Amino acid sequence: MSYYNPQIPDWNLECIPVEREAKELSQVLLIVITGQTLSVASMVEASSYIGCGRKVVLCMEDIPTTGTPLVEGIQLSERAVKDYNRARTYLRAIVANAGTPLFADITEATCHACELARDHTPSSIR
Repeated sequence: MSYYNPQIPDWNLECIPVEREAKELSQVLLIVITGQTLSVASMVEASSYIGCGRKVVLCMEDIPTTGTPLVEGIQLSERAVKDYNRARTYLRAIVANAGTPLFADITEATCHACELARDHTPSSIR
């Protein structure tokens, strides 16, 4: 089983076509949205893939509401945290309506994505 992780330290515009091809060829998309990232694009992307009927496994955390969170080097206001977490709530509703698997634990999400990929792989190439 192969995978592509778009989270690379030296990401640049040349990565876009490679990432796009990897996503197009993937049988299962594991999308991880942590509380340490804003993840607006990832949330839109997840919604799009779910709406298109792709096999998606989602792992998502809210941005912590205690203290003054620093996310991606940005000090977020209480209002900003509420807005970003509200977007996560909307995505959870989309996920629930579509029956898409949703996890809070990355290990569980990864195991489930692997199971789906194995189930989707023809037995002749396992």
